[in-house]
Amino acid sequence: MEEALKPIQYYYTWNVPSVFYFADEDPVPARTTQGVIPKIKREGESSYHAPEDFVEISWKVTDSDASSVEAEASSIATVDENGLVTFTKPGSVKVWLTMTDSAGTKSASKSASYKIAPAYIERDGERVAYATLLAAFNAAQDGETIVLGSDYTAKNIGKMTMNKDASVTIDLNGHKVAMNQDYAANAYGAFFTVKKGTLTIKDSAGGGSVEAAGTNCRAFHLDGTGNAEASDAKLVIDKGVSVSSSKDCCVTIVGKATLETEGDLSSSADFAIAGNGSEGNGGYVINVKDGSITGEEIAIYHPNDGTLTISGGTVTGNTAIYQKAGSLNITGGTVTGNGEKKEYTYNGNGANATGDAIVIDNCGYPGGVPAPAITGGTINSANASPIGSYAYPAEGEDAKEPVNGFVSGGAYNRTQMAYTRFSEP
Repeated sequence: MEEALKPIQYYYTWNVPSVFYFADEDPVPARTTQGVIPKIKREGESSYHAPEDFVEISWKVTDSDASSVEAEASSIATVDENGLVTFTKPGSVKVWLTMTDSAGTKSASKSASYKIAPAYIERDGERVAYATLLAAFNAAQDGETIVLGSDYTAKNIGKMTMNKDASVTIDLNGHKVAMNQDYAANAYGAFFTVKKGTLTIKDSAGGGSVEAAGTNCRAFHLDGTGNAEASDAKLVIDKGVSVSSSKDCCVTIVGKATLETEGDLSSSADFAIAGNGSEGNGGYVINVKDGSITGEEIAIYHPNDGTLTISGGTVTGNTAIYQKAGSLNITGGTVTGNGEKKEYTYNGNGANATGDAIVIDNCGYPGGVPAPAITGGTINSANASPIGSYAYPAEGEDAKEPVNGFVSGGAYNRTQMAYTRFSEP
């Protein structure tokens, strides 16, 4: 007596590629370009192998919400004996594979779709479609532009890293990149990280945005540690691009890296733009040329050896700019502090808003004594001083003095400036 066949336990995981068209084109009937040769594994076997000749294989396409292979066939797609799916119009379906032999029958399904390409790159006169923004980002070459075709919900936080001597542009094309992944305290994450090269974010259609909603998750991180020049790693946010973070920063920057922005950045929970005051994290360059920078508490935190330049746009927060080290150059734009007036208190791991539009805090940070220079712009405070210059500690061997004598231009809504020594209680 022949030994009974053991039932098919698993199917080899197969992929049914999606088919794409472009938003500015009319969809036409399209066919997947990859067939599938299924493999099986029976109970007790350790590896997959091709089905035996006596295993009958059949395919079927149903609507995407079908719960079994017995459902009615789809009206928008068909499948041939090799697993190739042909769509007659856009939509989503389930592709069912059924295997039958003397041991029984087993069916399983995969999803397939015909949809607008989530992202594409125009290369050699043709558009190359990609299933995800991440796939397009990894494939992009120097000088190329990735164009979004639809809104994109990020599922690979921390994996989109620019780390090559190249210049790549992402055109939001009126769409939204959204991310919502929580990180534990001190385990911060960013969707876009730039270590080498130049990443430019633009929006040719208007209304495009990058939105971070996860705890300790920021939209962009510039990591220039180990770079020779600040220009080695650069992020450019063009005019009209909106970047928001509801639980962290929009952009963080450390080491020799450059942020250049004309976009609209807004954080409702943290700094909109932040450096890091620890030793070795200086050398960065931040240029605000236009647009708006808004922070719930502090819009721009500048705590290390580096250069922050405001030449246009608006910077707004309870305190708009907080400087602990490096250079600060204000030649234009509008800087506004709209928070309530509060006494200066030293914070060795961040900063506390005072209501002043600009705070210069000479507190002995590794980046050295702050070196501000205000030659233009409009500096306003709703409840405190346009500029507050403070020092810590006030007494003892390491006593510091407030920085002064750095204002030679600009317009102010109040004449008084706060130059205060902080006395430790």
